[in-house]
Amino acid sequence: LEVSFPAIVEASRSSTLTFQVGGLLQDFPVAEGQFVRTGQPIARLDPRRFQNAVNSAEAQFATAQSEYDSASRLLEENAIAAIVVQQRRAQRDVAAANLDSARKDLADTVLRAPFSGVVAEKLATRFENVQPQQDIITLQTTGSAEAVVNVPASLVPRLAGRPPTNEYVVLSNAPDLKIPGRFLSVRTQADVQ
Repeated sequence: LEVSFPAIVEASRSSTLTFQVGGLLQDFPVAEGQFVRTGQPIARLDPRRFQNAVNSAEAQFATAQSEYDSASRLLEENAIAAIVVQQRRAQRDVAAANLDSARKDLADTVLRAPFSGVVAEKLATRFENVQPQQDIITLQTTGSAEAVVNVPASLVPRLAGRPPTNEYVVLSNAPDLKIPGRFLSVRTQADVQ
């Protein structure tokens, strides 16, 4: 039984990347079609307010740590109640958590490529104010691709249980070229269209 289906050819891996924080898109040095490597910076937000938050959190942590250390020394001399030391420890721990969050937010002002690939589409522009989770760029792998097909429900019973053989892809602009393919998977969820 030979059957053919129209297909959508997609990169085997494609991701739309976003920032975890919002701000002014200060630097966006990549171009559509450009190859980027894993970890390479793709875009940067203005880090000023995030750096200020880190500086403030560092100062608050240093103060809380100092107060906790002082209270601990006073407790050893029985000059302070144990509950006060516990309160200062809790304040120090809260300040440490705030500092950690501020540092993460600062690190999140740089968007890096999670995998090597090609910039398929830029979805924002430099100097634009972007929101957290706003689509910034679509990154796709190079090399292998996937042809996604929908099989009509009427053929499913006839094809069920039969292993695919001799699969190939033919592009509309190169009808004489048969590109070898390999069956990857089937979705069990039907497409309502």
